[in-house]
Amino acid sequence: MSVSMLERAQFAYNAGFRNTNSIEALTIILAISQAECGMGSATGCEYGCDAGGDAANSTCGIWQIYQPAHPGTRACASDPACCATLAWAISNHGTSFGAWSTYNSGVFRNYLAEARVAAIAVQSPTPTPTPTPTPPPTPVPVSPPATATSALPWLLIAAGGLGLAYWEVRKQGVQVSVSGGGFGESKVAIRRTTPTASRRPRQSAFD
Repeated sequence: MSVSMLERAQFAYNAGFRNTNSIEALTIILAISQAECGMGSATGCEYGCDAGGDAANSTCGIWQIYQPAHPGTRACASDPACCATLAWAISNHGTSFGAWSTYNSGVFRNYLAEARVAAIAVQSPTPTPTPTPTPPPTPVPVSPPATATSALPWLLIAAGGLGLAYWEVRKQGVQVSVSGGGFGESKVAIRRTTPTASRRPRQSAFD
């Protein structure tokens, strides 16, 4: 199984390699990886060692860790993520790349363009999606409570009606009287009254 340039970039980035203003450490180590162990290598260097018939002198992993110089790293170098941590240590934390022959010879430069694209991709922050604002709830109209002011016209109409009824009763010669206690205990009495006969003026003796 091949390890893509973008995957190598992520492994190297996680191990500590970064591109800065002073040095493109991530880009350089990716170009070295491609020069040392191409993708889909028939030698199996991406997940193992290129023994060349001599296991003691083999180089292992996508950064081709040379075993005589770094004994005991065979298993780690055969794992791409772990191999990136070895490259970070060997490069003195991304500041020195003379341990790789492809760097010293300049062959790594043939892969800088592709390496730079992958380095930019893993170092670019993923934009945070802008949350969709939730619309405010539709306000529910609330009827204002009835007040004394709003009830006043009805009270005036009722009072006027009572007044008219009272005078109508008086015209018919009916007397209404109210007696008794408080609210709910009053008694109403209705009786007909005889209109007082009009008195004629007394005639004078001289009439």
